[in-house]
Amino acid sequence: MTWRRFLARAAAALIMVSAPIAFPVRAWGNFSDTTANASSTLTAGALQPPTNLVVAVKCVLLGVLRPVADLTWTATTSTGTGYQLDRYKGALLEKSFEIGGTSTITFSDGLGPFNLGLSTAYTWHLRTYLGTWVSSDAITTVSTPLICT
Repeated sequence: MTWRRFLARAAAALIMVSAPIAFPVRAWGNFSDTTANASSTLTAGALQPPTNLVVAVKCVLLGVLRPVADLTWTATTSTGTGYQLDRYKGALLEKSFEIGGTSTITFSDGLGPFNLGLSTAYTWHLRTYLGTWVSSDAITTVSTPLICT
């Protein structure tokens, strides 16, 4: 094989390998939340978050008087595995809780080893989950009292 043939084959191979990289092909699709098959019951939709998240802070005697947050919400309309509740202090995620089942609509935060501080603003994010799918968040922010009496 001569050098000319070798270079010609190498150039052709280089063009065949680099052409898909230089000129990618795009695929477009349209998606709908309904099916075109009239007999199918398959639908797609979004996992709905819980709504009306409300936090009431009270002081409870846990050795000393400490603030405890009682959270209530309206259950999701979706079929989910449960809820994920995150508590933030400023931008810092302080604690996450997994609440099994979507019929639960109350939770008390601050009773365990992760107490709430006095005179502190906390933000709670509550979302529905189903396996690895999660809904958008229901969010509320409340400040604890300066002194528990």
